Amino acid sequence: MGIWVVVTKVVISLSLISGGQIRLDLKIIKTSAVFCNKIWQLVRYLHLAKRRSRCQSTPLENIKMPTASSSRLENLWILSQCGHTVNQVNCALEARSFHLVTRALREFMYHSLCDIYVEASKTVLNDPSHPEFEETLSTLYVAVTTGLKLMHPLMPFITEELYQRIQVEFKGGHIAPSIMQETFPEYHNEVVSSLTHFSATLILMFLISF
Repeated sequence: MGIWVVVTKVVISLSLISGGQIRLDLKIIKTSAVFCNKIWQLVRYLHLAKRRSRCQSTPLENIKMPTASSSRLENLWILSQCGHTVNQVNCALEARSFHLVTRALREFMYHSLCDIYVEASKTVLNDPSHPEFEETLSTLYVAVTTGLKLMHPLMPFITEELYQRIQVEFKGGHIAPSIMQETFPEYHNEVVSSLTHFSATLILMFLISF
């Protein structure tokens, strides 16, 4: 029952356009259910990667801010996408354009994070001895938890459950405060703009490789 409540909220938010009527499209209902399952599998992937880690401290203590000289291209790219999504979601919420909130989150979580970044990170996260394992794990942690916080107003039940599981896994079994008590993500232009020094050609080459 719970999952279908979440799915219904996503469907309504996708269909909710100012001045228009809500059409419950069965295709959207099915794809929304698939989307919820995709997020669940994403968190499972994060859990499995954490269990391979040799470092017991939390990723936030190890996270490296993106720099042109030291970070992997895919890590820089997903953090850039994450920053842009935060900006899109906050702007859409201020405008009460909830359908745009949902579309931005689906694009980031489903396409950018699950379809592209997860596949790109597997060679690193499947090998705990890789020199960039902890950086990639930290980047995945930040991207996933940020996405869950952004989705929480639309998908409160599943995001709370998954967020708690992540915190228990990464903080040695300690139960964390509710995701509702966390600070809602804010857009920091300096993080995203630091990526503009990269050639657009390199970004395109990265994307085309998939």
